[in-house]
Amino acid sequence: MKSFLSRNVILSISKWHPSLLALWLLASGLPAAHLEAQNLQAIEQHLAKGVRKGNLTKEQAAVMIQALKEHRVSKKKAAGASSSDDMARRKERYMAAEKKMKAMVQQGEISEEDAKDKLMGIRKELFGESGGKKDDMARRKERYMAAEKKMKVMVQQGKISEEDAEDKLMGIRKELFGESDSKDAESSRRKERYMAAEKKLKAMVEKGEISEQAAKERLAEYRKRMAQKP
Repeated sequence: MKSFLSRNVILSISKWHPSLLALWLLASGLPAAHLEAQNLQAIEQHLAKGVRKGNLTKEQAAVMIQALKEHRVSKKKAAGASSSDDMARRKERYMAAEKKMKAMVQQGEISEEDAKDKLMGIRKELFGESGGKKDDMARRKERYMAAEKKMKVMVQQGKISEEDAEDKLMGIRKELFGESDSKDAESSRRKERYMAAEKKLKAMVEKGEISEQAAKERLAEYRKRMAQKP
């Protein structure tokens, strides 16, 4: 081994292609498993053994170890760059999908809720579940607030009644949050709705828009509808 491992040759080994360095280590008796696993500790022990036998100097062994370490660092950097490029491509795909969904909503092809559902699925496909339950809950709350705002506008425009709006919102709550609402919380909301309806009808009676009898009949019908709900 000494015959071809001159000082100049070993000191220039760090500039060799990694495969040439690997071949030299295998030729010197290093088990292939250690090389494949990039087991630096085993490689250092192998080179130390060569130093003890006089096959190479400590300086030569140090140069070889340094070359292997630099190769490992280069591989990690390359892998990191590849991962970064992949994430950039995923973000581009998501932004394109988001733009497409926005256009479809504007054209009336799908609703905002459906668009958000589709985007949520795309996020999971591209980025996995990294957002966790916290992000998912935030998106659900955002959807509910948007629906609540929409219902409020529809009530103001006279397209639906307050009662119908609340019924729709109740369905959306169950869809987004399941049956997590306690009976006490639901009962409290129903009381609030009834009191609001009662106040509204009282104001209408005072303005002469409806009679007291008509107001009482509406409230009775409203109580009946509320009692029929689960």
